Amino acid sequence: MAAVETVHPFTDEDQRVLEDVFQRVAVDLAMIADREVVFDEISGRRQDRKEVGPELIHIAFNLGFHVEGQVLHGCLMLPLPDAIALARFLLMDDEDQVRAWRETIDLDLPTKDALLEIGNFIAGSLDSAARGHWGGAVRVSSEGCQGVKANLAPAFAYQPGAELVIGEARVKVHTFPTRRAILMLPAIGA
Repeated sequence: MAAVETVHPFTDEDQRVLEDVFQRVAVDLAMIADREVVFDEISGRRQDRKEVGPELIHIAFNLGFHVEGQVLHGCLMLPLPDAIALARFLLMDDEDQVRAWRETIDLDLPTKDALLEIGNFIAGSLDSAARGHWGGAVRVSSEGCQGVKANLAPAFAYQPGAELVIGEARVKVHTFPTRRAILMLPAIGA
């Protein structure tokens, strides 16, 4: 008989980690975009499957969590229009140019390269948060990014049934419409 996986209860510490991560990511992304980035209405849960991005294409910024000689995986999923806006602001486009780019799904090489750079900043934000919560026991690195169709899960390495801490937040980039962002973290120390 196969062992049954048990998902641990979502804790106050899980919520603190999510809030800290979203805050650090917001500060770093606002700095590189030179525009306001806000994550609010942060909620979380634990579950034994990846989460899907509803309704529209997302960019999954894949992350490696180096813990005690192994690498666990997770990601931050941002709606495609918001990820594009951050990339184009990083490329120093003006607001009208960024607004036009938000309407496309065909990305050029400079936008793709800027998205990879944003992934590095996100990984740095999570690495800083990890040091604050787990000391030097956890190191976080970027593992690239990928487009994810609506209602599909991202393709980061994952053992089916492994526990994840899922965070959801409203994300607002500059003056653009607010959408939902999804953060998936491995359950470290559970």
